[in-house]
Amino acid sequence: MGKTTSVLLILVIVLLGANMFQFYYFTEISPPEIPPPGIPEEDVPRDITEVMENVTQFLGKIVTMEGYYVLGGSHKALLLKNVDDFQQNTIIPTTKYMEVLGDVPSVLSRETGSWIRIKGNITWAEESEGVGGLEYLLEKSSYTVMTRHPQYRESIYHILMNYSAQTYANRYAVLISGGYRAAKAYSRYWNDLKFMYSILVNKYAYDPQNIIVIYKDGIAEDTDMPVNISANSQHFNNTFNYLAQIMDPKDSLFIYTTNHGWEEGLCLYYYETISPEHFAEVLDPIDYAKMIIVMEQCNSGIFIPALSGSNRVIMTAASGTESSWSCDNEGSYDEFVYHFMVAVNMQTPDGTPVTWHDVNTDGFISMREAFNYALVMDSRAEHPHYDDNGDGVGVNAFLLSSVTLGEEGYFGSSTYL
Repeated sequence: MGKTTSVLLILVIVLLGANMFQFYYFTEISPPEIPPPGIPEEDVPRDITEVMENVTQFLGKIVTMEGYYVLGGSHKALLLKNVDDFQQNTIIPTTKYMEVLGDVPSVLSRETGSWIRIKGNITWAEESEGVGGLEYLLEKSSYTVMTRHPQYRESIYHILMNYSAQTYANRYAVLISGGYRAAKAYSRYWNDLKFMYSILVNKYAYDPQNIIVIYKDGIAEDTDMPVNISANSQHFNNTFNYLAQIMDPKDSLFIYTTNHGWEEGLCLYYYETISPEHFAEVLDPIDYAKMIIVMEQCNSGIFIPALSGSNRVIMTAASGTESSWSCDNEGSYDEFVYHFMVAVNMQTPDGTPVTWHDVNTDGFISMREAFNYALVMDSRAEHPHYDDNGDGVGVNAFLLSSVTLGEEGYFGSSTYL
């Protein structure tokens, strides 16, 4: 009797174990074929391969898909089964990804590299190529961020901030050099501007119509760069008033200043000066997603307390009490901005590559990386300063990659031109 009871007990335990495994397999491992009770079919998460291998059965249906959300080429959003496929230069099988179509919320771009659930209408992105599409419908669709992948999110986020974020935004730039007066408008200031202009247009694909060049008397020194307006206070004010009217919270603004400065502010042309307080006043009405300000002039550090703010990166060639300098042996440029420009350009003006400043080797140069490179390479008697946490206090220090939210260098680590 005791032996029979033991056998029966073991049999019951085995059966219970088998049932528990079967329940776990079909609820946790195997994609559900039918929705659990009470859950609409369109809310049941679907595997990309499951749908794409049977795409004709899903066409026209509202479905919730799971995958890694990334932004690929030609401003196309992708949902991937395996994010490794995005990292490699191989053709991704059509059963392992979908294009995300329609009016996708711009905030979703910040989640690139994350594993998400996103609901939309199954359609074709390119039927002839067998590429499936998930159309985001504003009146019906939604998304949920499930996991911010620790291994991939940072490097993919860098790619997003450098290029893909601009899918949803306009990038504007203002390049300023007054020169103070004709005899003081040294040729290196023109060289600073046109090297920066070339980088924006040729490397970062800025629309030239979105770059405003404010230079001296309004007359270009050569044909390498157009000049929009002369550097007087009225044109300065009009420029930023114009940007305040056309920019919105998805846009970015890059401001670059060179030539003379002093303890009162930035020199324009023919003895005019823009104070830090006035500069802050004209920037205040502008909506933006990110703003980058790079200043070369003497005493440029005095602008950091006034211009510091949320989602802003500010770099200055010098503190608020010292002069900045021309290049010592790199040519007719200014020292700090020359090295900043070489960093973001990843090569010198003559085409010589530079690579060591790309610390994480992702192929893109963040503002933190650019500042660190310029700081180390700057061999003049000046102390470059940096601020990106909005506290109004610039630091003259190498920015570590281990910083966390709220510390200097954190915002700049994912901010690009």
